[in-house]
Amino acid sequence: MSKMGRMLGLKPFGNIIAMKPKQEPHNTRSLLWQMEAYWRALPRSGPVPRRSDVDPRGVESLLRNAIILERVAPGVARFRIAGQHLTDLTGMEVRGMPLTALFSAASRAPLGAALSEMFDRPAILHAHLTGAPHRGGEAISGQMMLLPLCLENGEVSRAMGAIVTNAQAETNPCQLHSAAFDLRPLPTEHAEPGQYPMADSHSTDAHNTAFAEEAAPLRGQPPKLRIVHSND
Repeated sequence: MSKMGRMLGLKPFGNIIAMKPKQEPHNTRSLLWQMEAYWRALPRSGPVPRRSDVDPRGVESLLRNAIILERVAPGVARFRIAGQHLTDLTGMEVRGMPLTALFSAASRAPLGAALSEMFDRPAILHAHLTGAPHRGGEAISGQMMLLPLCLENGEVSRAMGAIVTNAQAETNPCQLHSAAFDLRPLPTEHAEPGQYPMADSHSTDAHNTAFAEEAAPLRGQPPKLRIVHSND
């Protein structure tokens, strides 16, 4: 079974074939637009949709780049689900790690501040990403988008989104950097994905000092990913 099939908790049975993610290489704008469009189409009774309504079948073509985060403290959100692209980028299984661990020291404090505001407002977080060339290859570039989700009690403590870069499997490990983390207001009913007003955007200064978060080294076989249900 493929790694993505294991991520979804799928098991082979008879002639049933597990879903295999599709990807348009380097089509960053299209991938982020699709993710936002799916998020906007989710049912909701408040400002953001519920985590329990997220179905991986709705973002099948995005699974390689998809992530789901859990807020564990102000400014700290850890990976609950992460696609294969994050493994390619870092050279390890990132599930359970804080998002900030993927970023350079100069980017961690601004990212932490942006995460706090994303969950508190709530808002949509977007960032352009860069990374140093690896072994003489091309410099890393890409984008990240995070979209807030709530639990059944209305608490906004989850986020879905995507990290898309030009990194290949042989690139790892790589630390990401962003000069600014932009917070955008939640879209109005008639706004198209990616086209709602930017006047309320908020950028953070990437030159602030960071708080360090050490990632434990991967030991043994990487854990199998699974979909976390409504009680996550």
